[in-house]
Amino acid sequence: MISHPGTGLVRVEDDFCYEIIGRVLSIDKPRSHIARHLNLHYNCTEKCTIECQHSGTVQDDCTCKCAYGFSGSRCEQLAKQASFTDSSCGVIDVEGDGVVALSTYPSPRSKITFCQWLLQTSDPWAVIEVDIERLG
Repeated sequence: MISHPGTGLVRVEDDFCYEIIGRVLSIDKPRSHIARHLNLHYNCTEKCTIECQHSGTVQDDCTCKCAYGFSGSRCEQLAKQASFTDSSCGVIDVEGDGVVALSTYPSPRSKITFCQWLLQTSDPWAVIEVDIERLG
């Protein structure tokens, strides 16, 4: 809040407004999450129809701000995928039991490997269970 002495006027900063709204609505989230929550709740989404994935947030200019580790126009990609050194690395759609392994498995890898896997399912309520049999 910024007070203008002698005028009786007070200018309220946007961040302060978002903080108050967040507290009133019991939303313990960053500013962008509060704005998105209000837009969805009051059906004010005509301006921005984009949906960000993987906890990305819609910005005022209708673009996605991606969470750490993600990139792409809708945060649909792993940010470091250009650096992966094995073809099996990346996003894996899980629809049942399966094995996630480097392409050389069960043979040992021949070089230093940089890899990330993102296991995802089309069911938002699904629980993905992982048993690790071997590392290294």
